[in-house]
Amino acid sequence: RVRGRVEVRTGKATRCDGLKAALAWHAQGKGNAESHRLEEVTLFEGAWAADEALSYPFAFEVPDTPVPYAGTLFEVGFRIEADADVPWAFDPRAQRGVRVAQRTVRVAVGPIERGSTGFERGCLGCSVLLLLAGIGLAVQGQIGGGFLPLLCFGALGIFASLGTVLAERKLGNVKIALVPGTAGGYRTAASTPNGMDCRVSFRAGLRNAPTVTCALTVRERARKGSGSNTRTMYEELFARSITLEREAPGRYRGFLELPHPTAVPPALKGTSNGIDWEVKVDIDVPDWPDWSQTFPLPAEAEKTR
Repeated sequence: RVRGRVEVRTGKATRCDGLKAALAWHAQGKGNAESHRLEEVTLFEGAWAADEALSYPFAFEVPDTPVPYAGTLFEVGFRIEADADVPWAFDPRAQRGVRVAQRTVRVAVGPIERGSTGFERGCLGCSVLLLLAGIGLAVQGQIGGGFLPLLCFGALGIFASLGTVLAERKLGNVKIALVPGTAGGYRTAASTPNGMDCRVSFRAGLRNAPTVTCALTVRERARKGSGSNTRTMYEELFARSITLEREAPGRYRGFLELPHPTAVPPALKGTSNGIDWEVKVDIDVPDWPDWSQTFPLPAEAEKTR
């Protein structure tokens, strides 16, 4: 819990339409700096007399997330921000950094259950392409002009999902289940209790059994610049992959170990900076296009005390 006060020294008499204090987290580093207010309170509204020295107390509870973090691309911290809305004048502002005491935090991974989306994306791309082709033929009598970039965009969309669409012709609807491992769960040893159970299922009946792999990647993401000059930088923090075991035709299962709780921070979603947890599932279909999908993995922080 953070307690403090906002001190105000007035010059001439003036009106304040709102003196506010806020607890915010901020990120700074190689990417764009950003700040987000977590909690805000109004301390005063009314008139200030001339030559006054005033003090307004506040108190905030620091949440478990985001976790203070010093990484390669950026760092995350907390601070108190204060500002006063003074009509017809420059609004005074102040801020003060807050050092959060070391807390024992573990990463809690949320479950995921999803079906494949290759057919849906492929059909959407085909629909856009056919629609634009029809508009171009109807308006210009030919496909060209301003319609050409849009047609190229639609064609790229189809190309990006074509491999998955063809793979699902063989596999059918692919279902993914990622469940946090528990004591006594699938292949959960006492030495590696921190992980998740990975299950992949699809239509049975393939002559040659595919190879199914599951990979977890945790990385920093920082965006620098704006508009057409925007550049996104990445720094890999953790990477681990496994080959799932075949339990039955069309059913695969494996245990993917997570990083140690103190090794990497939980997921963070900022405007320009973030920590991304992603799981990629690959199905290597013999003599056929492979199936591949990447899923964001919910990873939150929990205090252990």
